[in-house]
Amino acid sequence: MHRDNKLADDLIGDLAKVYRFTLDKKDMDLIPIMEETESLEPILNLFKAKYKEEGIKYSINYSSDSNKYVIPGTMQLLLENAIFQNIISASIPLFFEVEIKENELKIKYSLNKKLRNSHRLEEQISKLKKAYRFYTNQQIDFEEKDRFVFINIPLLDLEEE
Repeated sequence: MHRDNKLADDLIGDLAKVYRFTLDKKDMDLIPIMEETESLEPILNLFKAKYKEEGIKYSINYSSDSNKYVIPGTMQLLLENAIFQNIISASIPLFFEVEIKENELKIKYSLNKKLRNSHRLEEQISKLKKAYRFYTNQQIDFEEKDRFVFINIPLLDLEEE
């Protein structure tokens, strides 16, 4: 922080954005998918500062202009779990891909597991599945295959009364 004051200021600003988003959305049941994806940018900036720019490769593809909703913090939880679950370096980067389809959020990330196995991901996915069951009968699909994790989350409609 003493070597690069501009970077330190930027990271503190990003940390404040993450905290502000969490506080602003804590009482909300659902938020628009676009707000959720925008909330990842400051989190990514924080982790890119730790793992360097080449350590985390992130992409987002909007296959649809979706007016759908998700539970707040869904993508943040999955990104953080991907980061904590994997070995990350410039030579072994984490690839985190998001695709927003008309009725589904698809997340794919590379899997280079740390030796120390944490059951945190399974616990978090279980909690996420339980939360989504409250809003829909559609299931969250979770699969590990060929050194990748694939997660499909149903996007929700908001019906006003």
